[in-house]
Amino acid sequence: MVTNHVFPPTDKKILPDGFGYLIPRPEAGYSVAGEGHEEDLRTLGVVFDSCSLGAQHHSLPQSHSSSDHSTSPS
Repeated sequence: MVTNHVFPPTDKKILPDGFGYLIPRPEAGYSVAGEGHEEDLRTLGVVFDSCSLGAQHHSLPQSHSSSDHSTSPS
């Protein structure tokens, strides 16, 4: 699953500099409730798209809210 959150631009810096971060896997691995179930999925990492692909970003018109541009595939 991929989730994309879009926030309106701000004059204040809201994220630290950097590409993102990875979340380490526990030494013992993840407990698995059952193969192929959504609850078995774990977050692997986070990418700050504004830092990795900032050149492609542009300001949104004032008529758009951040909720209009957030996506989460079902």
